[in-house]
Amino acid sequence: MKVLVIDDEKQLADSVALILQKEGHAAAAAYGGAEGLAAAKATQPELVLCDLHLPDADGLELVPQFLALAPEAKVVVMTGDSGTSVAVEAMRQGAEAYLQKPFHNNELLVLVQKLGQRRHTERSLKDLRAAHTRDALERLRIYVGAGMQAVYEELSLAAEQGGVTVLIQGETGSGKEHAARLVHQLSRDFAGPFVELNCASIPETLVESELFGVEAGAFTDAKHRRSGLFEAAQGGTLFLDEVDELSAGTQAKLLKVLEDRELRRVGSAETVRLHLRVLAASNKDLEGEVKAGRFRPDLYYRLGLFKVRLPPLRERRSDIPALARHLFNAACRAYGRRLAPLSDREMELLGRRDWMGNVRELRNVIEHAVLHGRDGHAVFMAGLGEPGAEGAGPLTDGHGTGLRPLKEAVDEAVRGVKLRMLRQALSQADGNKMEAARLLGVDYKTILNLQRSLGSGA
Repeated sequence: MKVLVIDDEKQLADSVALILQKEGHAAAAAYGGAEGLAAAKATQPELVLCDLHLPDADGLELVPQFLALAPEAKVVVMTGDSGTSVAVEAMRQGAEAYLQKPFHNNELLVLVQKLGQRRHTERSLKDLRAAHTRDALERLRIYVGAGMQAVYEELSLAAEQGGVTVLIQGETGSGKEHAARLVHQLSRDFAGPFVELNCASIPETLVESELFGVEAGAFTDAKHRRSGLFEAAQGGTLFLDEVDELSAGTQAKLLKVLEDRELRRVGSAETVRLHLRVLAASNKDLEGEVKAGRFRPDLYYRLGLFKVRLPPLRERRSDIPALARHLFNAACRAYGRRLAPLSDREMELLGRRDWMGNVRELRNVIEHAVLHGRDGHAVFMAGLGEPGAEGAGPLTDGHGTGLRPLKEAVDEAVRGVKLRMLRQALSQADGNKMEAARLLGVDYKTILNLQRSLGSGA
């Protein structure tokens, strides 16, 4: 194990380092706080043995600094103080253990061996978790670029926390459903059902019975008992997408169910115990919604016991080339097209775009290009390289003429108009889909269908 020993008593530091070297450890010594910090940054030790009383630094203050510079390191403090209060405070700062000076060689070696074994176990568990995550990502056909590595490590960690609720936040099209499915796949209840509900997809009058079920005779049309989605997800996961769309009344009922871990069907006195995990997602800033009085703070805290934010694609542009290739190859396989790989110029244009619809919009544009491919090449929409472009416009014919069949050009223009009007209506209605439907003179279901078909990120 790579060990760094820090003590202003040079003879002691060298002696401890030598003892560890004889046991096969790669040990080095430093003789002050500043020197120790520099050595930790340069060598990335696996174990730091640091005296609490150094002439140029307070050992207590050094502990978190060592952990920041060498995140994989274990820190042990050495102290000549009697009593344990200082050592306990050091462990509160992140130290693993302490050695009371003077200590015997055997005491030192036993502690180092114990910490080495603990580190080995932790590393094995981390490797196992990483392998498990890779398998789940492959099953779900999710590509993870460098900009998403930390996020998926968080999701993996969240999955291990038993039935803890997880709140996934991110813009539309950023992959919230995929993230929820990954948490389910990595949970110990992965063999159970994964049940999802888009809270904006059903009228408010039906949400309660959809979630909690209904007893026969509860209202005029309830001729039979019907279980809700909570019961359907027993032993598995219930995913509530667009949870911010729930009314205040439904939010209160959802909170009670989450706290009590039981429910009553509408019109029933019978209690049903729940054994499942609840995941929730929103494309809004829920903390802002709480401050604005549109979302219950107690429900926000209950859902957000573990919060994960999915960054938009424009914040991780370096991921776009590899992600585009992944989506392009998947689209070619799915549609049976044999096309030349994307060119450097096409990659440059894809990387320049803002992708307000995130991965969903990128997939839509690439699938469109694959489906309209000609002469062995994908054909992208005009205006591709314009950041924030709506994605509408004529397609080139692969020869730079800008010409294409009239019907295709008209269809594409109509799609662009629909997309712009949908976004404008949602913006004017402050995201309220019912109000957007009224402004456009269509029903609520049409708004939902437009969003799905356009893949717009609106």
